[in-house]
Amino acid sequence: FPHRPYVKYVSNGADTEHMFYTDGHPQEFSNNSNYHIYYKDGMLYKSDGTPIRSLAEGLKDPAEGTRIFPGNAENIAWTSDIHLDRAGRPFVAYSVRKVPAGTPPQHAGEDHRYHYARWDGEKWIDHEIAYAGSCLYASELDYTGNITLDPGDTDTVYISTNVQPKSGMPLRSRADGKRHYEIFEGTTTDGGASWSWVPITANSSADNLRPIVPSWPGDRVALLWLRGAYRAYTHYDLAVVGIIAKRQRVGVVR
Repeated sequence: FPHRPYVKYVSNGADTEHMFYTDGHPQEFSNNSNYHIYYKDGMLYKSDGTPIRSLAEGLKDPAEGTRIFPGNAENIAWTSDIHLDRAGRPFVAYSVRKVPAGTPPQHAGEDHRYHYARWDGEKWIDHEIAYAGSCLYASELDYTGNITLDPGDTDTVYISTNVQPKSGMPLRSRADGKRHYEIFEGTTTDGGASWSWVPITANSSADNLRPIVPSWPGDRVALLWLRGAYRAYTHYDLAVVGIIAKRQRVGVVR
């Protein structure tokens, strides 16, 4: 490919590997969409089971997969996370950078949104679920605080954002009067169409970034993230922090 697709993987632990990927890096491919395929028994397939070709031959173009989100110059997508529900169907989370026509270059990284999508066995059902705030720093317009799925609960996500998830209003900490990225837990009861948000961190004196929930069978859930200063991917001062809690809804992966 002329670009570098960014890929997230998940396995059913037996015979199938799922891939959630983009056309390329969003700075190199300004119409970045995202797609899904899966691998089984030497073959690559679209989400609905339509064969594409053998793994040995590979894809000839990213768009041969099933498109989840159709990107364009005003809506630039990037993958974040993928897991499988109890039926073995994929669900994913990702970010979209909004760049309306005429946006000045200095403001091109100020509005990101988080999305959640699920394969229902016939089609992808996609929802924009939260405001993600601004980019982490100016030279990487598509870097967000990020979103992660809970692999043990299809109805829960965690996000990092420097705005209110529902309104997009800037977050300003009472600790130092500055804007900081905070962690929120989001839950849905209608398959992702609507979400409730509860802050995990608030009024921080440092940024809280890049949440992740490791797979952990049982009645506990671990939420990890980075706290500190992220000035660039080669220049940061971050601590790994987290919480372990009793899972409130054991066995809710559907």
